[in-house]
Amino acid sequence: MNSNRLLDALRAADTGNAVPARSRCHTHLSREPLVITAYHLANEPGAPVGLLYGTDRDHPHVVAFGNPLNRDLRFAGLAEVARDVIGYLTRFGATTTRTYTPTRGPNAGQTRTTVLAVDTPQIVTPNTGTATWLGEVLGRSLRYLKPAEQNVDPLLPALGAYLTVFSQRSHDPLSHLLVVATQLLSEHWTTGQLSGETENLHALLGWIDPMAGESGRTSAAAVERGFLPVGPEPDAAFDPLLYPAIDAWRAGVAAGTDPVAASAQMREAIVTALLPGYQATFDALDVARALPPAAHTAARHDGDRQAWARLHGDVTGGTARFRRLLDALSGARLLQNNEKAVAEYARQTALDDRCVVDELIADGEATSGTVVAVDPSHRVGRRYRPRLQMQPDVGYLRAPGARLHVTGRARMTADVVAVDPATGIVTVELAGGMGNGQPAPSAVPAPGDLIELTPYGPEEFYPQTLPSALPWTHQLPAPVADPTAGAAGPAIPTPVDVDALPPAARPLATVTPLPTAD
Repeated sequence: MNSNRLLDALRAADTGNAVPARSRCHTHLSREPLVITAYHLANEPGAPVGLLYGTDRDHPHVVAFGNPLNRDLRFAGLAEVARDVIGYLTRFGATTTRTYTPTRGPNAGQTRTTVLAVDTPQIVTPNTGTATWLGEVLGRSLRYLKPAEQNVDPLLPALGAYLTVFSQRSHDPLSHLLVVATQLLSEHWTTGQLSGETENLHALLGWIDPMAGESGRTSAAAVERGFLPVGPEPDAAFDPLLYPAIDAWRAGVAAGTDPVAASAQMREAIVTALLPGYQATFDALDVARALPPAAHTAARHDGDRQAWARLHGDVTGGTARFRRLLDALSGARLLQNNEKAVAEYARQTALDDRCVVDELIADGEATSGTVVAVDPSHRVGRRYRPRLQMQPDVGYLRAPGARLHVTGRARMTADVVAVDPATGIVTVELAGGMGNGQPAPSAVPAPGDLIELTPYGPEEFYPQTLPSALPWTHQLPAPVADPTAGAAGPAIPTPVDVDALPPAARPLATVTPLPTAD
């Protein structure tokens, strides 16, 4: 937590109300998102109790499993979920093409055409646990099914593939195909809660959007007592609804009722537990939509449009493939791409939002202030490098040597040359964006101007440094074939009588019998 966030948390704890941490919404929010809430059995993540999902705040779809451990009932209910979810996703199957010419990289100057979806779907979950469960548990358990062999609905492997990729994309800060409501609110507001407490969506909304006449702390405490947790693992308070519903299902099946129809009581229990959290997720989206969108949000959405067009084509074409374990090269590529995405997201949010710049200034990563003197004729060798002195609003405590960028002048860099310990005046050396020769007066900031210097300038190009194939120096040696292993597998040793072996061949760890009492 940076200095500004810590100060905001203390202020929120003191006043009892959340403090805005962003002035722009940095997440693309779909006009018609699919909200998914779910419960699974405690300590049995692979056994869903019920799902409540939909695009309509007041009319969600409900799928409940009267006996969560019944395999046939589970796959029949998940087939209904698959039809609904894939039906929603196929609304976004239309694609378009875009032609462009890269200016940097190995393909610079070559005309290229990319396929993009006209629009993208968006799955929204109430908390991080639900998003993780959908991809890493439910998606993984479904994507490897073989409908012809296991007698399950053919849509289930496709649903598993979609959920897996949506979950994987949620770890990329530049992607908004899957949005977690608690993360969305926590990024844009600071509350007086501990970090673990912000995963309770009801309490988080109470802090940010309190009830009329109540403080955020009071509202959060009230809703925390009044509603069950949103899941995916149910609270012990759900047990009085869970176990009677299972007993009712067993009694109904024993009486000859259809297993799906016998799940009616479990369906009522799921609606009671999850409907408030389902509607609270829509409330979280409404609160975030009240903020104006950030400038780079549209560009990030274009990346999702391209990713969704590729994913939709792979799943519908049956070519979606997933690794159970990453090899060394794939793992290195994933790590490198994640590092690039995190750095690019930090750059974009700093350029879009003054609140992010304030956090950088508080941590000494950036500075802002008033220009007090400019020397446009200063040179370094034969090149003009104007020097500028500024009086910072907040003392700049870092040592000289940092390279910063002038906000509003994308190509202009400012190298910190000196910081006067007595007056705090910062001297920087400017380069770039001033033309050739001695810069014109309008090309550099003038005395009296207000300027910001941040670590972020134009988008950086990172060349691909990883090889196309894993080099031999990083490959494991090939396993040596076991001569005792035939077509039927390794030979199983025949049990022997230890007492019949010679003393030298007996096992060292022998148990000495205890002396019997007289």
